Amino acid sequence: MKRVIISAFVIGILLNGLLSGQENKNPTKTAVVVPPEIISPVVAYQPDCPLRIEDIKLLQFVKGGGGSQSLKLRNAGMKAIKSYTIGTWNSVGTGWDVEQPVVNNLLPGETAIPPGSEVEVVPLTKELRDQLGLNGEMQAIVVFVVIRVEFADGSFYDGERLYKALKAHLNKMSL
Repeated sequence: MKRVIISAFVIGILLNGLLSGQENKNPTKTAVVVPPEIISPVVAYQPDCPLRIEDIKLLQFVKGGGGSQSLKLRNAGMKAIKSYTIGTWNSVGTGWDVEQPVVNNLLPGETAIPPGSEVEVVPLTKELRDQLGLNGEMQAIVVFVVIRVEFADGSFYDGERLYKALKAHLNKMSL
């Protein structure tokens, strides 16, 4: 039962962040940063990947449940990026992936903040920590993976093998 609750919590944070990023309906939600000792966001090692995921924070909405994520993307490659697909999978055995076009090509060396960052982050007080249940043992590790990058010239980077292997391993570990 605890695994189901933790899984729902993690899915709620990530999926709600994904949906709010695409719809942009409520740009002024208030959230706190989930302490990494409760749910730890990590980036998979992909040394040949041209898109770097940086500054990840998982966010929990103060009201209404669910949450979001905050991250920055950097084009560490030599070509302009047209679109990307990022996936997450967690130690509870759930996750998602999303393809996101870049409004204007992301040029080499540039950084971008994906949609969904219109969240007001407030300090995590003891009262909010208790109210949101952000106490106790670590509940999950969330791994971020770049699945695919499409360049402006039509070529692409493919990280799908890593993503599939990660999902299979974490699903097996969660049983």
